[in-house]
Amino acid sequence: MENKTEFIKVDTEGENKKNLIVNYLPQTLADDDFFSLFQNIGPVKKAKIVRDKVTGYSYGFGFVEFVHDIDAQRAVESLNGMHLENKRIKVAYSREGGDVKGANLYIRNLPKNFTEENLKQLFSKYGSIIQSRVLTDNQTKESKCIAFVLFDKKSHAEVAMKELDNTCLTGSTTRLQIKFADDSSRKVRPPPGSHHQSYQRFSHDYYYGHYPPDYYSTHYAQDSYPSRYSSNPYSPRYSQDHYPSRYDSFDKNYNNSPYTRPNGQHWVPNGSKSNYIEGNHEGGEAATLFVYNIGSNTTERELWDLFSGYRTVQKCNVIWDSQKNQCKGYGFVTFGSWGEASLAIKEMHGYYYKNGPLSVSFKK
Repeated sequence: MENKTEFIKVDTEGENKKNLIVNYLPQTLADDDFFSLFQNIGPVKKAKIVRDKVTGYSYGFGFVEFVHDIDAQRAVESLNGMHLENKRIKVAYSREGGDVKGANLYIRNLPKNFTEENLKQLFSKYGSIIQSRVLTDNQTKESKCIAFVLFDKKSHAEVAMKELDNTCLTGSTTRLQIKFADDSSRKVRPPPGSHHQSYQRFSHDYYYGHYPPDYYSTHYAQDSYPSRYSSNPYSPRYSQDHYPSRYDSFDKNYNNSPYTRPNGQHWVPNGSKSNYIEGNHEGGEAATLFVYNIGSNTTERELWDLFSGYRTVQKCNVIWDSQKNQCKGYGFVTFGSWGEASLAIKEMHGYYYKNGPLSVSFKK
């Protein structure tokens, strides 16, 4: 495939010239500091960092609405790319609600040496990118040749997929496979020996949990979030008091999961050196994570793949609603040690997956 240097013309309809979306915010940035940052440019009508409503934990992005168009333009020009603590923030015009839904692409067969910077360069010509990520093995740091790219508009994602799907990148002999992230789950086959029911294809009735479906809209919710939150991102965030109905069937479903092996044995995907790994792992006892907002159509294989880069995943379970015949929107992942689980929280909490940011915390 030849390199395309020209910028692909994309539709800019739907932009509200007073409303901005701000990505890559530091986790420690408070709401009042966020407001002040943009208030220095001009009068701000409202500004909010998107947070977990229970814990106040920042998802790393927020929205700003200026009183005047010109001030929003000045904010984009002066603050986009600004270094803030350990982050380089991205400031762009936000879209009308619903545009970002379905704008997440799932890419397979990337070259082994393809970096996240290469990924951005390849896809940014098709439109503004909210988030992009090349999946890597956390231990070896090697690429899994899989990536996700979230555009701020579905039409941009559609153009990118049309242009790049089934093409070969320079120096590669394998063709790219690009699908919408929410569609790719339908094509995942269950591992051998798994229970068929656990892998039935689900509907697109996504479960948003704490987040309204239009939280990307310029008319985002006016909920009051705490301006400060726990400085320890690894402290337990959920209890049965907060989620009285979600743990009702946990013990029964989790212990009967096809991804659970008796006698301390750990299931390993086919293609690994061994199908079972026995014995204890360094770093203390096993630790279980609560993973929320995974959608109603996520399979256990997908959940396993999502966290498998963080060393020893012992078992995982997607909680199933037997009446609706779909996932309840959350699941559990158990690691061989607290340290591995902590690293998974650090990397995956707030990560945009399918149609919303994940909430990842220790199970209490």
